[in-house]
Amino acid sequence: MKELTHPFCNSEPVASRPLDLCKYAAFYYQDILTSRRPEEGADTNLATNSSHWQNLKARLPQHGRLDLDKPITEEEVRTTLSTMAKGKVPGDDGLPVEFYSIFWQSIGKDLVRIYNEVLIGGKLPKNACNGIISVLYKKGDKSEIRNWRPISLLNVAYKILAKILARRVAQYLSDVILDDQAAFVKGRSIFINIITAIEAMEMVQEDNLDYAILLGQSIGDKHRTVGFIMVRAEDQAVGKQDENGGEEKSVEVHLETFWIRVRGPSG
Repeated sequence: MKELTHPFCNSEPVASRPLDLCKYAAFYYQDILTSRRPEEGADTNLATNSSHWQNLKARLPQHGRLDLDKPITEEEVRTTLSTMAKGKVPGDDGLPVEFYSIFWQSIGKDLVRIYNEVLIGGKLPKNACNGIISVLYKKGDKSEIRNWRPISLLNVAYKILAKILARRVAQYLSDVILDDQAAFVKGRSIFINIITAIEAMEMVQEDNLDYAILLGQSIGDKHRTVGFIMVRAEDQAVGKQDENGGEEKSVEVHLETFWIRVRGPSG
């Protein structure tokens, strides 16, 4: 990375010094990673003053709730640790996966104790939750920070706990997420929705219907922009008569694309 344009203001000068490059990149990532609801924090109870949660029909079974809240065991931590890739860049504490594997006998019990304290309301040490954002070039203009993919380098102690909780939750996602969400749920595939869309258009064509289908997809900039494809099927007269003496028609399919920016920069 040799230079960067300002992510939000074209009139600002192009940054080329390391300090200015970091400043422009920080502007961008602070904007897309900062909540637009500053009054809420990590400890905010979203169920308060909201009827949304009462309207939900999906509920975890009792055994699922108990399973998610049960204490973390040494075996569970060791199993999770064994699935983590080795040879990866560590977080800012400099301790890789290999460190935890080699010195497990010395640190394992203390690590499990801290994790279980978190489950009952405690918090991980602040330095354990730090992350370093590193950027990798994707494509396009290298002077635009949007064309660089951010990768957060997290401390392994944090990643172990996060993976344990994610593995627990993954067992019950299919019970609480409706079938129309096909992606990011174990046992489902986004291709199901693609096939459904194709079959819907085939039905439109077969039945000579005037119909429109709107397909939306969040793209780029941490889902700041939503792209839409409007698929319209229209009857068109062909100037001939069909076998029943009526006017013969064909179906023309039109594709239109447009994008909506769902939120602007903060401030």
